[in-house]
Parts: sequence; C-alpha cells; structure tokens
Amino acid sequence: MQLKKDEATVVLSVIAADEWVMDKLRVVHSLGYKNCWLGAGIIRNSLWDHLHGYEQKNPLNDIDVILIEDGFTEEKEKACEKVLTIKRPEVKWSVKDQLLMAKRFQHKPYKDCSEALSHWVETATAVAVRLNRHEKPEIIAPYGLSDLLGLILRPTSAAMRPVMEKRLVEKGWIKQYPKLKVVF
Repeated sequence: MQLKKDEATVVLSVIAADEWVMDKLRVVHSLGYKNCWLGAGIIRNSLWDHLHGYEQKNPLNDIDVILIEDGFTEEKEKACEKVLTIKRPEVKWSVKDQLLMAKRFQHKPYKDCSEALSHWVETATAVAVRLNRHEKPEIIAPYGLSDLLGLILRPTSAAMRPVMEKRLVEKGWIKQYPKLKVVF
C-alpha cells in the first residue's frame, strides 16, 4: 500500500520529536543491518501517547526489532539482543528475523519486512520505522497509517479478531488510551 504523504509526514515528525524513540532507532541502526526496523508497540504507543496528550510514556513490555537477513539464526537474534542490551540495558529487546518467523508460522518466505508486518495482529501495530543511510527516519505500514492516526484498533484480518480481543484485555489498551475506537 502506498502511504499517504501527509500521514507519513505526521507520524515521522512525531517520531523525530520523540528523543527516547530516536535514541532506540540510533542504537538499532548501529547494528549495521540495512533491512532492520523498530516496530509494534514502540511506534504505536509513541503515536498514541502523543495523540492522547500524554507527557509521560506508557510502559512497553519490550522493543520489537524486525529484520530480514539471509542465513540469520536464532543464535544471531540472541546475539543482537545481547548487543542492544549492553547499549541500552533499561529496555527489553526482542529481535526477530522475519524469514525465521515465516518458517515458524508455516508461511512462504516474506519478500520484505513490510510483507511480514502484514501478518501482524492489528493494523495500528503493523507499522515499523528505521533510520535510513542518512540517519533520517523512514516508515513502512502495509495497511497505511490512517488507523494509527485515527486511534482505530482493527484486526488485520478476520482470523486475527480473537487474537486482538485477547490482546485488548491483556494489554489494557482501552484503559490506557480511552480515545481508542475498536473496530471489527
């Protein structure tokens, strides 16, 4: 899906102004993988916190780092997590090679991280950001950014509805973010 330029500009400006997120992007960028992104909660919550006018961030369980690298192994994922933890021990890192994830879920190999994101649970979560070679943030979002910016929580498919319903309860999103609109 082609991202709407005005929506991408808004999201990227919020991310660029969020020094905490930018710091994590710089740390991930320092790993040196060109197809390596921060996704899920760190991006979603940064936007939701901003759109709710929160000055203090809602806590994250972990920071999701996704990448696609030929020949990557679970051992390499753990090694990356270790490097990231040394650099920023205050957060829990979760590094997942999306080719390994495709295999785990018995999907055909994803052609890129955007395709991998299309298999995530919610449209507002299926968003990732990285620093490009000029160290400027860029974004991928296979379902666009309208739901994220509109505070709409919607499953990416009918099959994901029960998973999203469970996550809604477990994560307490409605209590944390009362402006959210849940759409099935």
